[in-house]
Amino acid sequence: MRGRPLCAAAVNAAREGLRALELINATPSRKTAPPLRARIGIGIGDVVHGNIGSAGRFSFTIIGTPVNRSARLQALAKKLDAAMLITTDIAEATGVECRSFGSRALRGFDHPVNVVGFGVSDDH
Repeated sequence: MRGRPLCAAAVNAAREGLRALELINATPSRKTAPPLRARIGIGIGDVVHGNIGSAGRFSFTIIGTPVNRSARLQALAKKLDAAMLITTDIAEATGVECRSFGSRALRGFDHPVNVVGFGVSDDH
């Protein structure tokens, strides 16, 4: 798979972010506040990026199939009570061991994908 080091960097950065969020939630000042949560979906592939808009309104945007897949994985993470979801090919490229969430259909995609990741209570 192309981008093995990038896959590993993305998954490791996401796991570090989830651990940092747990530490923030564990601080005494957050004890009475609702916990902060994150849901992460990671995809890989070619994208198009750049500034889109006019002089009055300019925004940096990224578009492409991996962006859409990541968004669908992130939305699915909420339904499955997962903190992070990735496809099995990304997990294999990174060597990370994840829990299987099975083969899942993602809205807007023709074929289901095998999804793995970390549940909210799993060790990230």
